[in-house]
Amino acid sequence: MRCCVPMRRARSLPERIQRRTVSGFRPTRFAASGTVSIVVTCYSIVHVPPTHGERRYRAGVGGSIAVGTSGWSYDDWAGAFYPEGLPRSRWFEHYVTRFPTVEVNATFYRLPSEAMVRRWRELAPPGFRFVVKGSRVITHLRRLEGCEEELGRFLERVRGLGPSLRVILWQLPPSLHLDVPRLERFLALLRREAPDVRHAVEFRHPSWLVEGAFAALRAHGAAHVAVSSTRMPRDLRVTTDLVYARFHGLGGGYAHDYSAEELAPWVAFLREAHARGLEGYAFFNNDARARAPKNAAELIRALGPAAAPWPAA
Repeated sequence: MRCCVPMRRARSLPERIQRRTVSGFRPTRFAASGTVSIVVTCYSIVHVPPTHGERRYRAGVGGSIAVGTSGWSYDDWAGAFYPEGLPRSRWFEHYVTRFPTVEVNATFYRLPSEAMVRRWRELAPPGFRFVVKGSRVITHLRRLEGCEEELGRFLERVRGLGPSLRVILWQLPPSLHLDVPRLERFLALLRREAPDVRHAVEFRHPSWLVEGAFAALRAHGAAHVAVSSTRMPRDLRVTTDLVYARFHGLGGGYAHDYSAEELAPWVAFLREAHARGLEGYAFFNNDARARAPKNAAELIRALGPAAAPWPAA
């Protein structure tokens, strides 16, 4: 069943915008209640002239979609994704031969050492793109407020990745409900302290999926993170010239193995973003049983020419 939902032009965006709106129905089962609801999925692809250091970010990258996984060091990937007997110390060397990007999850839990960051950078081939997850001290403990010192230390460390650092992911805690002024203050801080890197925000409570929150992201050039999850509705609205998707798993949780049918709407969304010249990232967080690298490879094949070529020429 298809529908067409009109999307309003955001006044804060420049007039020179290309837009295409796609919408549809899909049934979603939410684990918390066990009920089935119908979610209207709409997305609006926009093209916004680069701002806030985006020219440096996009230089030499083009409009390709980089697909990878959320982290790479999982025990049950041994023998399934990593060759049997390959020591853990060489896992990242193998990972970078298969995927053009990675979402570093370790940075959420603790600040990596300078030596560790330097090692990551040394092992990554030319053209590899790092995305790092923002510290939980900033997002979950400080809850985006009064975090200037913590942000400074975090940025100083992850900037050791050099130009390979493309995006910082800020995942809000589920307990943080809609608070647009708080979000705006944090985004202004990021724009002031880290204009040289892109920022993406993942909402984890449905109250955030309102125009006020998306307007704040647009105003500060931050990307909205679209998620595949049983805990959040699928909302594919685009807020800047960067698209970002995360796959947390569906009915099987972190062990969920995405089917071609489940990936189909995401393939359409990411292909459309590529056609519009937008930069894109997609990361699989369903790490159990090595589902993430399997599904990431399947998404790359489904995207075809829209996927970032790898290894880089």
